[in-house]
Amino acid sequence: MKKFLLAIMLLIPLMASAESVEIDGIYYNLITNSNQAEVTKSPEGYSGTVTIPSSFIYNGTEYSVTSIGEWSFFNSNGLTSVSIPNSVTSIGSRAFYCCAELEKVNIPNSVNSIDLEAFASCSALTSIDIPNSITILRTGIFSGCTGLTTIDIPNSVTNIESNAFAGCIGFSSVSIPNSVTSIGSAAFYYCTGITSLTLGNSVSNTGASVFRGCKSLTSVIIPNSMTSISDYAFADCTSLSSVTIGSNVNTIGGHAFNACTGLASITIPNGVTRIGSDAFKSMWILVSFWRWPFSVWNP
Repeated sequence: MKKFLLAIMLLIPLMASAESVEIDGIYYNLITNSNQAEVTKSPEGYSGTVTIPSSFIYNGTEYSVTSIGEWSFFNSNGLTSVSIPNSVTSIGSRAFYCCAELEKVNIPNSVNSIDLEAFASCSALTSIDIPNSITILRTGIFSGCTGLTTIDIPNSVTNIESNAFAGCIGFSSVSIPNSVTSIGSAAFYYCTGITSLTLGNSVSNTGASVFRGCKSLTSVIIPNSMTSISDYAFADCTSLSSVTIGSNVNTIGGHAFNACTGLASITIPNGVTRIGSDAFKSMWILVSFWRWPFSVWNP
């Protein structure tokens, strides 16, 4: 009981320090004890062009706008453009989720954190500049952005989480920089427009179904930094005709190349000791092994 009362007492000053206001059509949560403000939801939603100021005066006090809160612009269907100031350092989860008419948003280099699904299902976005301050592309950050035609992943990014670009059917070329070491499951799931893929030389692991359903992808080189090809990694990549597997790969996951009907031959490097079940299912293929034995296992 004492611990419960202590927790309530600690929360009281935090609750008292927050206040919600509307200034020039934009809603904010004020953190009064630090003179900071977070953009938050509008009861009617936002529309047209929104220019977020770096600061504003309220009741004689200047507040710096430092963050865009989670769900802030959610489902603002009339929103077409957003300008974010250099004072902002973070964008919360699902901040722009389902803004179907959002065509343009600038993200300044001051932003060092963009949370999960922040821009998911923004189908009108055709391009977006990811600032060099971002190190992690969070889960589903651009998933369902079907209008994206280009994507430039900066060298600052080290980790691409699951579903980051899932369903982005518009862009044709993807280059993973050498800074990236990990790509999560289904990160590029059913990106059907991708014809060209470059994997950086530092990628060491990928999640299941990472490039599954990339039906226009014609060739891929698995770098020497990788030791395994994940389950369903390239399943349903029906146009895939050329695969080069790095010399350090020792495991090919189950269904890894399932239904890659355009792949006529593949050479398995010397170090591969395990091939998952149905790795090459539903395809006619000549598989060359550099050495025996290897084991086929059912994961």
